[in-house]
Amino acid sequence: MVDPLSNDVPVSLAGASFARVTAGAVPFLISTAATVSEAEAQWLCDGSAGLGAAGVITVSQQGDSVGANTGAWHCVLTGASGAPVPELEPDAALAVAAYLDEAGQLGAGTRLEFGSGEEYVVSRSRGNYKVAGVRWSFAFPQQAQAEASDGTVQAEGVPVARPCLTMTVGAPVSVVALADVSELDRLRLDGRGPQLDSEVLERSSTNFVVPHDPLVDRGIAAVSMRFYHAHDALAGNSGDTASISMAGRRLSREYGSSVAAAVAGSVAFQYWAGSGRDIAEGWAVNQPSALVGVRLEPGSASNASGTAQATGPARVIAKIQLR
Repeated sequence: MVDPLSNDVPVSLAGASFARVTAGAVPFLISTAATVSEAEAQWLCDGSAGLGAAGVITVSQQGDSVGANTGAWHCVLTGASGAPVPELEPDAALAVAAYLDEAGQLGAGTRLEFGSGEEYVVSRSRGNYKVAGVRWSFAFPQQAQAEASDGTVQAEGVPVARPCLTMTVGAPVSVVALADVSELDRLRLDGRGPQLDSEVLERSSTNFVVPHDPLVDRGIAAVSMRFYHAHDALAGNSGDTASISMAGRRLSREYGSSVAAAVAGSVAFQYWAGSGRDIAEGWAVNQPSALVGVRLEPGSASNASGTAQATGPARVIAKIQLR
């Protein structure tokens, strides 16, 4: 157990216990206690005063599944601002899977319920964790079908504006194809970040993606990406989520996730390269902080919405009791 900042802990949190869990490079605090208040979440997520995290997740086992390693868990995610996040982002689901696994309570079909009756199914997968039920949909389906894009993106390090394809994976994500890995490396995501050409797109996160050559090998398509979260200046300043620093900084990453980015990139390249047909059994998405595997449901190449499952790393790195 770690006892951080014992003299500065809010009275309401004294004695509370949390697990610090990372999914990819994104840190969460997880507890089985009651949902935290706005002020408590703000303190916990503040890297200078509290513990530093993207959000606080409280989990509770449901109904007749209590005591079993299957069944359902209700999850409530509170963001760093203290506001509740109605949709549990996929990275948070992977973090909960790792938390339950360490406690011996993760089964092959453990359900994570959130919002108003929505759920993910999580499980172990070859040393990582899998989340199924990740929903996606094109933000502008008619424009996507007619033009295969719905806007343009200008970014420092890319000489001309590039077309993008936008979808919702919990939050808006715009996907941009780049020419090669050297162009991906030259991309600068600091400063004001990418500029999108509409107010709607300005609120989206932006993925810059390069296909491998060949794109598909033995049924698996492979791409590399970097991504910028419009709602998270810290992730944008670093150019990837792996280098986010906690010390003296508050993480405000309430939207977007590495899993959402991976799903969006897979859907976009399936749409661009598939000509209405599925081109791969699965996708290997190389990110600065993780390798994320994605499987799209059959028929995704010709649909305007669907679901996916994703596999990625998550681990419990500390157990903390506040005093």
